Amino acid sequence: MTFRRTKGLASVIILTAALLPSWATGQSAGVHGLTQAGWTIVKQVEKQEVRSGVSPYAHLQRVVSITEYHLEKDGQTMICRMSYDSQQDIQEEECEQSQV
Repeated sequence: MTFRRTKGLASVIILTAALLPSWATGQSAGVHGLTQAGWTIVKQVEKQEVRSGVSPYAHLQRVVSITEYHLEKDGQTMICRMSYDSQQDIQEEECEQSQV
C-alpha cells in the first residue's frame, strides 16, 4: 500500500471515529447533541450542593454545581443532568427519557 493511500485511509478512520454518533458508542447524546438534533430546552434548573470533601481534603467542603435540562421534541421529553465537582474537577452529564 502506498504512503498516500495509507494516509488517506488513516484520515477516514480518524474522521469516522470523531464523528461517530454517541449512541453508537453507548454514551448518552448530551444537551448539545440533542439540541443539534432538534430538541428544544423548555426548562433549566440550576443548583449548588455543598458536600463533604474527598480524601486527602476530607476536612474541606466541596461544591457540586448541578444543572438540570428538560428538553422536548415531537411530544417526547428528555431530562439531562450536568454536574461539575469543584474539588475533583470533574464534569459529568447524563440524559434519560422522561417517564411523564
